[in-house]
Amino acid sequence: MVDDLLEQSVSYGVSKICVSPLISSAREEYEGLNDFTSYVVRDNPCFEGFAVVHPFQKYAKGELERAIYDLELKGLFLDPELQGFRFSDDRFWDFLEFVKTLKIPVFVHCEYNSENKFFVPEEVNEVIISFPRVNFIFPQAVGWDKVYSEENVFYDTSHSSSDKLLEMVTELGADKVLFGSDFKYNFYPAYEIEKIQGLDLSEEEKEKILGGNMAQLFGVSVEKGTRFSGFFKRFFR
Repeated sequence: MVDDLLEQSVSYGVSKICVSPLISSAREEYEGLNDFTSYVVRDNPCFEGFAVVHPFQKYAKGELERAIYDLELKGLFLDPELQGFRFSDDRFWDFLEFVKTLKIPVFVHCEYNSENKFFVPEEVNEVIISFPRVNFIFPQAVGWDKVYSEENVFYDTSHSSSDKLLEMVTELGADKVLFGSDFKYNFYPAYEIEKIQGLDLSEEEKEKILGGNMAQLFGVSVEKGTRFSGFFKRFFR
């Protein structure tokens, strides 16, 4: 799986890739998942690893701190539906108070529909306004027209049509959009890259989406033309 990801990425000029493990529903496994991600990242410098923890577990803060400082992972991956928490839960707010001290981006895997109690736009908006120093990344442009357009909110491009992406960029600006592929669950990188390059946008806007915005989130400098992807893959251990 790792070799396949590297081969596909290199062939399409993707220089940096954000990865995390597939979140387990068994809460006790998070330490092992973070160790695995750290192992993958150490062997592949083109990877940037995101940690996983369950925000309601008593050791969540300690494990996240270990993952960031000891394992040198660069962000946090959450899945409200799989992990069973809501944005409105006081325990989640308490957890975010700790997260903001780490100064890391938070990728929130979720789907939006009227029946999904784990992604309620009103609850999400309360969180993003209350934690302006925490950068939130939502996949597949989920809820972009329902969630407030704050400086700390970003969307990745995976599984989104060209028309939807163009509408989103027109409304929110290119600075809010991040190249992502959801590798293996989606088409390979070529499709996502070609989709972005085919949009009726300036070359500067395309460069931001394909690499510049993600690099800025991580506080790193990249050469022009560098492809810096959001979540290509949540690895199986």
